Amino acid sequence: MPSFAVASAFLCPPQPFNQNRKDNLMNPISLPLNELKPALTGLSKVINRHATLPILGGIQVERTSDGWVCLTATDLDRFVTMRLEQPDQGGPCTMVVSFEDLHRLSKNCGKGDTLRLEPASVDTALLKFPLAAQTGEAKIRAFPVGEFPEVPKLKGEPISLTETLRQSLLEALECSSSDPGRYILQSACIDVSKPGAHYVVGTDGRHLYSSNSFTLPLTQSMVLPKHKFLGWRDFVLDGNWRLKIAPSKEKDVPGWVQLSSRRWRYITRQLIGNYPEWKVAVPDAASTKTTLVLNADSVEQIQQAINRLPCHEPLHQTIGIAWEHGEAALLARAPEDQDWTRVPLPKVEAKGPDLRAFVDRRFLAKALDFGLHTIGLIDEISPLRFTEGGRQMIVMPLRPNGPSEAAPSTSEAPAKVAKAAIAQATPTPALKQTEASPTSFATPPIEASLQSGEVNASPNSANKSQMEQAIELVDELRAYHSQSQDKLRDLGTKLRIALREQKAGTKELHTFRQRLRALQAVQF
Repeated sequence: MPSFAVASAFLCPPQPFNQNRKDNLMNPISLPLNELKPALTGLSKVINRHATLPILGGIQVERTSDGWVCLTATDLDRFVTMRLEQPDQGGPCTMVVSFEDLHRLSKNCGKGDTLRLEPASVDTALLKFPLAAQTGEAKIRAFPVGEFPEVPKLKGEPISLTETLRQSLLEALECSSSDPGRYILQSACIDVSKPGAHYVVGTDGRHLYSSNSFTLPLTQSMVLPKHKFLGWRDFVLDGNWRLKIAPSKEKDVPGWVQLSSRRWRYITRQLIGNYPEWKVAVPDAASTKTTLVLNADSVEQIQQAINRLPCHEPLHQTIGIAWEHGEAALLARAPEDQDWTRVPLPKVEAKGPDLRAFVDRRFLAKALDFGLHTIGLIDEISPLRFTEGGRQMIVMPLRPNGPSEAAPSTSEAPAKVAKAAIAQATPTPALKQTEASPTSFATPPIEASLQSGEVNASPNSANKSQMEQAIELVDELRAYHSQSQDKLRDLGTKLRIALREQKAGTKELHTFRQRLRALQAVQF
C-alpha cells in the first residue's frame, strides 16, 4: 500500500491522541466540508474524467498512524496531495473512492457539516453525512487500493523558494507556450548553466520572460511543465513553496519535480528535451536607443487606455508606443481609419531620439501587469525590452500595416490627440479619430519570430548580393532543421507516454483476468 510520511512532507509536527482505544481503529475518516470543498477543487485540476483507466477517476483518502488525513489525485504524470488542517482520531486507513461521487454528495451538504467515510465492501465505501437531526448514509464507488498509482517519493532536503522566485516562476509559466506543437516551450526553465546567476525563463516564441536575481543549489537545469494547478490561487497563497528535484537515472525517462506548500504537494514529471538557447533572442542592453520609464501611479490608467483603444487588426491586436516631439504616447486606430490616434502617456521619463514601435497589446498589458515599467526601444523592427530590476520581458515587434508599407517617419505630422483618454479624475471619453487617408492597406501585420530571430524582409532586400542571400537561406534552413528536431523529440516523448499508459492498461487487464479465473474456480 503506497504511503508517505505526511508530517515530514508538509513540515507539520505529529499530534498525539489516544490510539490505545480499540474503537479508534474502526473510526471512519472525518472530512470537514469547509476543507473538503477546496480540496476537491484543487484535485479536480489533475483528474482526467475521460481517462481509460477507472482508477484515475478516483482519489486516495489516507489517514496515517499520526492521524493526518490526506487526499491524493493523479493522471499518471502528476500527483496532487492535500492535507487536512487537524489530525483525525483513528488508526491507519486508506481508501480509493470515486471523485465524482464524493464531489456530487459534498455539493448537497452544508458548509459546517462533516462527512465520515468508511469502507463497506471491495467496490463500495459508505459516506455518512448530517441529515436534519439524523445521520444519512450513501454508498459510493470504491477501487482497490493496490491499483492506485504509487506516489513518487523524492529524497533529499527541500529547497525553500523566496516570494520573489515563486512569483518569477509563475510569471515565466504565464509567458510559456500553449501550442501543442511546441511541447518543450509549454514550460518554465530554471537555467543554472551560468554559476552565480541562475535564470527562470519562459517563452512562446513571440515574447520571452526571464528573471535572474537568485541562485539555487542545483547542478543541472530543470524544465517544469506548465499546468493550471500551479497558478491556482489556493496553492499560490498557501505559504512558502519548497522545491525537490529527482533527476532520472535513465536517459529517456523523465525525472520528477516536487513543489510543496503548507498543506499542498504537487509532483510532476520533468520534460525531456533541450530548452532553446533563449539568450540569443535577448538584445544587448547597450543597443537601446530610447528609454521610457512609466510612473507607477499612472500604470493603471495606461492599462485602461490599452483596453479601450480601438483595434484595427484583431488577430495581432497591434498597438504602437511612440516617443516623438518630447511626448510619449500610445498609437491605435479603428479598422475603417488610416491615421493613428495618439493617446498621451502622463508622467513619463524618457531619453533618446524620436522613435515608435508596434507590438501586440496583450503583451504590453502583461508586461505592465508584471510591474515591468521601463521600456527600451532600439528601432522599429527590433525587439522591445520591458525591464524592472532583474526581471525582463522581450517582445517581438509587429509591422503596423504589412510588409509593403515602410516604417512610419518620425517627421510626419502627429495624428489628432484623443483628449482626456488618460485623465486623472474623469472617465475615458470616446476617442477622436482623424480623417482616413485615401491609401488603403489590406495586408495584415507581419510578426517577427523570437525563436529563429527572423525579421520580415525590407523592400531593399532585392539589393542584397547573391552571397548575402545565400547566407540568409542557410540560416533559414538551419532554423527549420532545428525546429524539425524539436518536433521529433516531442513526438518521441508522447509515444513513450502512450506506451506507459498501454502498459498500465495491460496490467489492469491482467489483474481482471486473474480475478475472473479465481471466481470461476469457486464452487457452490
